[in-house]
Amino acid sequence: MNLDSFPGRLLGVDHGLKVIGLALCDPTGLIARPLQLIVRTSKKEDFAVLNT
Repeated sequence: MNLDSFPGRLLGVDHGLKVIGLALCDPTGLIARPLQLIVRTSKKEDFAVLNT
């Protein structure tokens, strides 16, 4: 897999039991930075937050 085949940035998702962590890489694909933490409540509400 080559990062050149991905237009734009990559989003990392860490789906834990209590918190969902989101991270976004820089345009070069070398460095990721934290974007948002979402406290999990229910699958329906978790997906609603991720969808906004």
